[in-house]
Amino acid sequence: MDEDVLVRVGQMTLQGHADRVSARGQLLQLWREIGGVDGDPVHQCAVAHALADVQDDIGEELRWDLAALDAAGDVTDERLTVATDKGANAGLKVASIVGGMLVGAGAAVAASVGVASVRAARPR
Repeated sequence: MDEDVLVRVGQMTLQGHADRVSARGQLLQLWREIGGVDGDPVHQCAVAHALADVQDDIGEELRWDLAALDAAGDVTDERLTVATDKGANAGLKVASIVGGMLVGAGAAVAASVGVASVRAARPR
């Protein structure tokens, strides 16, 4: 099931470039199939991250980015395997994914409140 879910997320992500509405509907269905917030954290992270990218509403994008980040915090080294011959480990892989999600969430926040507001609130 792991590979199937991740392959489907990849296909829906590609579809989202051409048809966001259809991809969003399919990803929401997949979210239900994996059990939503009660599902496997790897699946939650992948589906929520993809869902964030196909939202038209900035608040919804942020909501899904935060759901992906929340799920990423529950991924363990044992759960996410990486081929040892690649010289990588699961913790680093998750950290790199989380970094991308943080950038996405930050962009969503900046867009929702306005860049000028973000700059004005920045510590000096």
